[in-house]
Amino acid sequence: MNNKLLTQFRRYHNNLIIISCAKQKIWDKTPSAGPTSAKDAYVSTYFRKCRAFAEKYGTGWAIFSAKYGIISPDFIINENYDVSFKTGSSSLAETKLEQQLVDMEIEKYEAVISLCGQSYYKKLESV
Repeated sequence: MNNKLLTQFRRYHNNLIIISCAKQKIWDKTPSAGPTSAKDAYVSTYFRKCRAFAEKYGTGWAIFSAKYGIISPDFIINENYDVSFKTGSSSLAETKLEQQLVDMEIEKYEAVISLCGQSYYKKLESV
């Protein structure tokens, strides 16, 4: 990240960073992994880079899953799944997303920053 962009980003002292889930999950590599926290369940290179950024620069961070909605990094995922906004296989209701944002007390953040792809961003923007 260039210095100018980083300086602009740092002006938000209290921010929530939302990153999208990933198709590649721990069960693809280790089928016997069992229930796993969301932060460790998604194993793609892009997810890991977004996670590192969120942990370094975010006051808080969350994961946007097409199956579960906006979840805490510690949310337990029991098994592999293949649901995506990109393919249209998600039936996640906007009312559920709205309630999750209320439960997360999103209003306490000065800024909400999305590192989600276009289809996830559009869904997030709709709530």
